[in-house]
Amino acid sequence: MTAILLLSVAAHIFFFLLTPYSVSDDFPSYRSAAETIFNGMPDAARTPLYPILLALIRLLVPNEPGFTLLVTLVQTALFLYTIPKFHAAAKQIAPVSNTAFYLTIAYATCPHIIYWNRCVMTESLSISGTVLFIYLLFRHLGTQKKTYLPTLILLSAALIMLRPSFLYLIPVILIHLIAIRHFNKGMQSLAGLCGIGIIGGLLYLYAGTIKKETGVFTLSTVSVINEYIGQRMMGTLQPDENSDIGNDMSRMLKENRTTPEQEIALLAEQYGYREIARQTANARTLPETAKTTFLRMAQNGTKLFFIPGGFVESDYSTVGQLLLKAIVAININFLQFYLFLFLIFAYLFRKYIRNRQGDYVMTYPALIAILHTVVVFAGAYGQYSRLMAPLYPVVLLLASRFVENIYLKLKH
Repeated sequence: MTAILLLSVAAHIFFFLLTPYSVSDDFPSYRSAAETIFNGMPDAARTPLYPILLALIRLLVPNEPGFTLLVTLVQTALFLYTIPKFHAAAKQIAPVSNTAFYLTIAYATCPHIIYWNRCVMTESLSISGTVLFIYLLFRHLGTQKKTYLPTLILLSAALIMLRPSFLYLIPVILIHLIAIRHFNKGMQSLAGLCGIGIIGGLLYLYAGTIKKETGVFTLSTVSVINEYIGQRMMGTLQPDENSDIGNDMSRMLKENRTTPEQEIALLAEQYGYREIARQTANARTLPETAKTTFLRMAQNGTKLFFIPGGFVESDYSTVGQLLLKAIVAININFLQFYLFLFLIFAYLFRKYIRNRQGDYVMTYPALIAILHTVVVFAGAYGQYSRLMAPLYPVVLLLASRFVENIYLKLKH
């Protein structure tokens, strides 16, 4: 494991020499959120975990470039911590051969993950947090040790406060509680339900606080923004022309002179998020949501997966940045990812039919993969490669079983 860690450090240094770090366009909003939070109020746009982390680091190193460098070092250190955890999880899925070892190398040196580790964005912590979550699931399932369950619940709460899209982790934990009850751990299941209830209550109170400020019951107004832009781009927006905001929306749609991002900024400033949410709710029926989600997933069938950026005309990047883009651009597309998920569920179904028992260690990451994919496409409007970044280690974990089976068949 030491060799893999050193290899990962070397890979990070290599990419650092190509281009040291990247500051996203979202950074000013995180800085503003940190100031709002330390003044005793939640920020409506940003959940608190990442802004607080940035604010604490800024207390240590207030000036650039030291601040951004320290942020990337903290993110990289957490990622390095997850490498042995990833190996342990992969060993649960592929215990016989050296598949877990080689896939851990792939995880430790993955250009996509290293790219996000050097960005001041939530993707790095999301990737590391996803690995820790799966590791804790496996450890609790295998050992039934009581301390793993509260840690798992607290981690899920932290990830939700990092990115609200992680709300799907709550049903994953509920399914896990049903699974451990199957192993006659009723008291742990009950304790876990109480823990989930407490976390759910706190999230409810937090969303209620945001509602007092914006009029929308949500963890972040980004969900309202994504909803509007998603409906706008898919053509499902149905403004109520009996209202002022509906008339303005209809006019913007007909004139088509502004981008959806510009429209939402103008509408939010004039009418507030509550009125925007009311307009988008006109088309937010379950069939329409399902249809829109399916169309977004279908339209991305030939688009690339796990690519944080790319080449544009008149690219004035440095040689190092161009080389970085060339390396990071090696990836798969969504169509291949869908096929991979189909094969996973076909494998799980076949194993259940043959053995009449579930494969828990494969079911958990498969469930996370499908829930994360659906949440991203249902609740976001674009930048799918960025939002899907936490699934890279999940795909590697799921692939380990297939790689090991192929290896064993060839060996014998």
